[in-house]
Formats: sequence, structure tokens, C-alpha cells
Amino acid sequence: MSRHIQIESFGQLSDGRESLLFTLTNSNGQTLKVANYGGIITSLTAADRNGNFPTSCLVTISSNISETLTIWVQ
Repeated sequence: MSRHIQIESFGQLSDGRESLLFTLTNSNGQTLKVANYGGIITSLTAADRNGNFPTSCLVTISSNISETLTIWVQ
């Protein structure tokens, strides 16, 4: 069973700290992307009952922490 965790930069907070984005992938190819700032889920993909993946994510927030926080504040 293959599992994978990828860590990448998700931008900088207003105080200069770096936010990280963790991408967790399971053996079925389902993915969850979560930021280390508040545990914000930025993306979630899952297969349908037939094992097919849709062309879009179930959840998509944004591509960096600044955009994410702007969305949450509005």
C-alpha cells in the first residue's frame, strides 16, 4: 500500500512566518491538501463509487495563504 506526503511552501504570513502546505495521497490516489496555519483544508479529491476521479476537486480554496486568509476574512 503506497502513501505519500509532500510538503511545500504555501506563502508567507503577514508577520513573515512561512506557511506550509501538506499534500497527503493514499494508495487509491485520493488527495488532501492542508495548510499548517489553522489546519485549513485547501483541496480534496476523491474517486466516485466506480473509482473514477472527477475533473475538478471536491474542495478547492486557493493557491497560497494570502488568498486563503482573504477568502476567510470576507
